[in-house]
Amino acid sequence: MTQEFKKIMPRQNKQKSRYVAELKNTRDSLNKSKKLLLAINRAQSEFIADVSTRTLFDNLLNDLLLITASEYGFIGEVLYTDKGNPYLKTHAITNIAWNRETREFYEQNAPHGMEFSNLKTLFGRVLTTGKPVIANSPASDPRAGGIPDGHPPLKAFLGIPFSIGDTLIGLVGIANCPNGYDEEILEFLSPLLVTCARIFDSYRQEQKRLKTEEDLRKKEDLHREAQSIAHIGHWELNLHTNELVWSDEQYNIFGIDREKCKVSSYETFLDIVHPDDRALVDGTYRDSVKNKKKYDIIHRIGTRESGVKYLHERWRTEYDETGAPIRSIGTTQDITPLKETEIEKGKIEQQLRQTQKMEAIGTLASGIAHDFNNLLNAIVGFADLLLMDLQEGSRQHKDAQQIKNAGKRATELVQQILTFSRRSEQKWQPLKLQQVIKEALKLLRSSLPTTVEIRQDIHPDCSSVIADFTQIHQVIMNLCTNAFHAIGQKKGILEVRLDEISVDPKLAGQIQDLSAGKYIRLIVKDSGQGMDQVTRERIFDPYFTTKKKGSGTGLGLATVLGIVKSHKGAITVHSKKGQGSTFTLYFPVATDDNTPVQKSEVQTELPWLGARVLFVDDIEFNVLLGKNVLERLGCNTLGVTSSIEALALFRKDPDKFDIIITDQTMPALTGYELAQKILKIRPKMPIIILTGHSDSLDNQKAKKIGIYNLLMKPLDMNKLVESMCKLLM
Repeated sequence: MTQEFKKIMPRQNKQKSRYVAELKNTRDSLNKSKKLLLAINRAQSEFIADVSTRTLFDNLLNDLLLITASEYGFIGEVLYTDKGNPYLKTHAITNIAWNRETREFYEQNAPHGMEFSNLKTLFGRVLTTGKPVIANSPASDPRAGGIPDGHPPLKAFLGIPFSIGDTLIGLVGIANCPNGYDEEILEFLSPLLVTCARIFDSYRQEQKRLKTEEDLRKKEDLHREAQSIAHIGHWELNLHTNELVWSDEQYNIFGIDREKCKVSSYETFLDIVHPDDRALVDGTYRDSVKNKKKYDIIHRIGTRESGVKYLHERWRTEYDETGAPIRSIGTTQDITPLKETEIEKGKIEQQLRQTQKMEAIGTLASGIAHDFNNLLNAIVGFADLLLMDLQEGSRQHKDAQQIKNAGKRATELVQQILTFSRRSEQKWQPLKLQQVIKEALKLLRSSLPTTVEIRQDIHPDCSSVIADFTQIHQVIMNLCTNAFHAIGQKKGILEVRLDEISVDPKLAGQIQDLSAGKYIRLIVKDSGQGMDQVTRERIFDPYFTTKKKGSGTGLGLATVLGIVKSHKGAITVHSKKGQGSTFTLYFPVATDDNTPVQKSEVQTELPWLGARVLFVDDIEFNVLLGKNVLERLGCNTLGVTSSIEALALFRKDPDKFDIIITDQTMPALTGYELAQKILKIRPKMPIIILTGHSDSLDNQKAKKIGIYNLLMKPLDMNKLVESMCKLLM
């Protein structure tokens, strides 16, 4: 037993020693890898942070020496002479100066990069071949070209190139690792070399960009200098004789035939300057002569009738030995296209600001409309409940009906707000325009002063048109409001006429976008100030307005035109200065005049559904309304004001409910998001979503996840009952 033990022990000790050695090697390898990753991360972070190039590469070299246990080294960029010979320019190099001379050389050149072009060296071999060089016995290596006297000993050398694609861009050289270098260290350092290559490439691109910008700046400076002295148009004024001499190009710029009209004096020049700029030009010139200043001004020539040019004038004045002015010489440049571009840019920027303002107003209007819908949902809903409970024909029943009627009118106003903010779909249907006009004029009468007389001539038998109520209402309001502004504070007449006409081919040929056929004609006429031809031609342009700054958006008539065109109609305007304006609109008659008939308001007898309902809405009074309605349908209803709580209840017992009714706009989870999560738990769960409006949810999107009922607020009880019956069948 003892003999056997003696045989086993040495073998176990040997295995243990080998295991310890392997463990140590693994630990050392991990530490080296960790240091490598830290070096790469630091280099990338410093590059992103825009640390100076020298600091970045100095840190990178120090990390490289530490990882490889090397004594000294360099990181350099490969450049080429005019003859195509490669040389090395360092971005980081270890200070190995061995005497005063080499120390001074290092201090003077290292910050800007040292250049080495001796190719008969170990690093030169890397430059010429583009391949790594490993030399663990440099003294006897035929590739080495020797080292200067006093140079620290070179015991081992590793030179590694790095490239972008096939292009050699840099080189790393390290020396004197105690254990020498091998192929394994090359593979180990490859990620760091990739980082070096990318940083070098980015550095080169940045240098190229900076050089391009510098070249461009120099060209721009040269161009500006050339413009300041070039004879684009030049002139000379003798201050003793007041004789003005122009070059041929100067006459061309001013649009004057020198044979017919010679500009011979300072005064004749001033006469050509735009009347509004004349005092500025004269004052600036006289000030420049008196105070010996250079003259640099932009002014206009011509008049509004003959056209306007923008000129950039520069000049200087010469003086005699006593300081008295002798003559002025200058140049003139026509900058009309540039100035017009600036003016147009200003208009576009103003339009952008106006558009952003309108968008902000639209967003605000949408939010207000959403809150109103929640209030109206309760008002109309509880009015419906009262109507079912009260005896029809009683005073209380009539009062409740008035509450509901007012709620419905408020709902229509909310829809107008949503249309304004582009958050409501258009509702195209057969529509009697006489109903819309009377309602709009009733609203206008309360807002217009009594000095404006409104005359109506509305034919009651006009056919229907296919139209959107809200948009037609907006057209009438915009036209009548414009008419009021045209009348102003004086007494005036606003006429609105509606009739049905047949447009023959002759009339159709005279009016753009009009075809022969039957039309409903709407005429809005005012006795205001009227318009000239220039204004008439621009009134439908977006942002064009004749009102004072801040008094109009310039979108009213542009909106009218857009709506009329979307209804396949046409519009004309007749106006003369001082004679008022007449707008005539043509809307095609509906081919199938089936104006919808209003359904009965509320069912007096509701079906008994007996369903188990989970009702979700973040507004408490909406939950109360929902429970009251559903209880009248015989439903066992659980109402909650949190979509998170509703999801938790459903997860706890998915079969507890027969149907879920949820609001769309809620904190935490929207109705759509809640429905998605519920349908993942119980795929065919019947769900109804209620919404006042939603940009993000429509019937098509809802159907994709299995929601087939999307009802609008304020809630219509008949539609709710109809939807529930379909889902519970």
